[in-house]
Amino acid sequence: MQGVNGADYHPSYIFKLGFVDLQQDELGYQNPRFDLFDEEIEGPRFDCGAADFDVLLGMDVLSRGTLTISKLGTFKFSY
Repeated sequence: MQGVNGADYHPSYIFKLGFVDLQQDELGYQNPRFDLFDEEIEGPRFDCGAADFDVLLGMDVLSRGTLTISKLGTFKFSY
């Protein structure tokens, strides 16, 4: 991985990115809808400390769709 301070070597992973939309039907049951990107993504492993996330998405992924973030702390990603 090339950064502002030069090259830094990290293990990398190939993975597929998917999203789960938990829609609720009229009886209150959740019906998950799965959306999976067609392309594989390569990303380095990094130490995120105590952060509570699995993957940090970059602009290469976010630019494939539209990311909307609200002041209420919710978000929507559509593609």
